[in-house]
Amino acid sequence: MKIIRILVLIVVIFITSCKPNIPAEKVDYAILSGKTIDYEGDLLLFKDYVLGPLKIEDDGSFKDTIKLERPVEYKLANSNGTTGIYLYPGANLHVEISNQDLLSAIKYSGNTAKESNYLLHKYTIVNKYSKENKTSVEPQKTYTAIENLYQALVTKLEEFNLPKAFKIAERRRLNYMRLNEFNSYKNRQLDDNKSFQLPKKYQDEIINLDINNEEDFHYTSRYRQLVLTQISNKAKEAKKKDSVTDLYNIKLKLIKAISNKYIKDEVAYKMTMNAMLGSSISADKLNVIKNDFLSIATNEDKKNQIIEIYNETVTTASGQPSPKFENYENYKEGTTSLDDLKGKYVYIDIWATWCLPCIQEIPALKKIEEQYHDKNIEFVSISVDSKKDFEKWKKFVKDKALTGIQLFADKSLSADFMKSYNVGGIPRFILIGTEGEIISSNAPRPSDKKFITLLNSLDI
Repeated sequence: MKIIRILVLIVVIFITSCKPNIPAEKVDYAILSGKTIDYEGDLLLFKDYVLGPLKIEDDGSFKDTIKLERPVEYKLANSNGTTGIYLYPGANLHVEISNQDLLSAIKYSGNTAKESNYLLHKYTIVNKYSKENKTSVEPQKTYTAIENLYQALVTKLEEFNLPKAFKIAERRRLNYMRLNEFNSYKNRQLDDNKSFQLPKKYQDEIINLDINNEEDFHYTSRYRQLVLTQISNKAKEAKKKDSVTDLYNIKLKLIKAISNKYIKDEVAYKMTMNAMLGSSISADKLNVIKNDFLSIATNEDKKNQIIEIYNETVTTASGQPSPKFENYENYKEGTTSLDDLKGKYVYIDIWATWCLPCIQEIPALKKIEEQYHDKNIEFVSISVDSKKDFEKWKKFVKDKALTGIQLFADKSLSADFMKSYNVGGIPRFILIGTEGEIISSNAPRPSDKKFITLLNSLDI
């Protein structure tokens, strides 16, 4: 009997050991659910861009399945504030919001509640800092405020009992925030003082930052921005020593030196997009930029996207004949076509009455129109409001005393002229030459100092 038992045990062990090792099903999503009480308005979910408002049911509940491949910090926002939530594949986070004041009225439960609760405290500290430092003060006070913010955040992080890996990564992310604050301050100062520089110790931290950390590149836009800043700063320094090579090719060389393939592809893609959508790019230059990217990139989807963008933009490159608009309703009377303006430079402002960034450009545009009113240039504003808002457009033009040539597009953003220029967002500005040739399909805004420089370079 004892021998039989031993034989049975051997057979069981054999069968168990021979059983295929079936891996657990890979989870590529997290579940975010919640309940709102005494809450009105939207609750937005976003990362680097708005994913959209969460759908809140009549009983105040909401639930969303979020596709993701790795740990990530999302943001929840309403009109009163913004906070962070931490998710990873397989996470299940529940959120309760008791009123409109997001930062004081939110509670978390679930397997990422600890990290999300830390992020709530983090955003409370950051929001307080932002309110107290809305305007730029003298440099040393600003540097001290940024360092105090960083120390406060590090101290708060240490108060929480969080996984060791999360804490290590979060310390890096807090430093990225710190360095970005220094860099943002520098950029604001450069508007008034072109020679402004950060103290060397901060410059060195940015220039010597490791730019091959793929985990951080995925996780935070602050790290991605610092990678781009480092490339830009190194290129500018190299340009001082090399007066022959242009800045684009210096950046190209620096990008090729990035060892992480994913980051190299992403940075090259960003630079290529910026270059291809620049203000005055010829068809030949576009082709060079496209081929440069194809020689660097390994990501086939990114390659196909650049080829597609090239095919869309090459027809509206600098020097090409401009697509035309015909018989657009003129606010004053009758209709106007682009051919009616031949012999003059034409600066086109594509806008709408509902577009706040468009409206913010109106004062600068009026000022420039007045400055160049006796020059050989027409300023044409084309509204892409829907047909139902035609009267609203006319009233807006009258109430705001808009100057220049005010036109109304025939099919809003679906008009052939808009499609030909690939107008996906507004405001959009286009500069056309006296013979109907494109000078810039993506011209500077009226508020941009580069616009006056561009106009002064022409024989207007």
